[in-house]
Amino acid sequence: MMIAVFSTVPLIAFICIYVLTRYVSKDYKKAVRLAADVTTIFLIISVSVGLEVTLSFSVWWMIFLLLILFMALFIILQWKFQEEVVFRQAFKRFWRFSFLLFTLLYILTVIFGIWHEIVIG
Repeated sequence: MMIAVFSTVPLIAFICIYVLTRYVSKDYKKAVRLAADVTTIFLIISVSVGLEVTLSFSVWWMIFLLLILFMALFIILQWKFQEEVVFRQAFKRFWRFSFLLFTLLYILTVIFGIWHEIVIG
């Protein structure tokens, strides 16, 4: 039951935020960006809970470490190419990258969870 809730929350959150923002602002890009930004946290939690339920051990520390490493990478890349670090810009890029990464991990986790439930039971 818990896996079912956490596997649907990110999708529902994205759709609701997108529709609401699109209705209020009438701006497609703004709606997609805001929906992606807010949904990222739900995707991170969903992947963590999904893997924890499926694998029976906590992966929070691995995900936290992964996020820190990617943030450091984005800061280093910005410093390397622009010679000045604008933290807000680096964080924005990191967060949008995290949305793409965790969307992929979310899909893989749902597929793995279904497979695990069918095969292992």
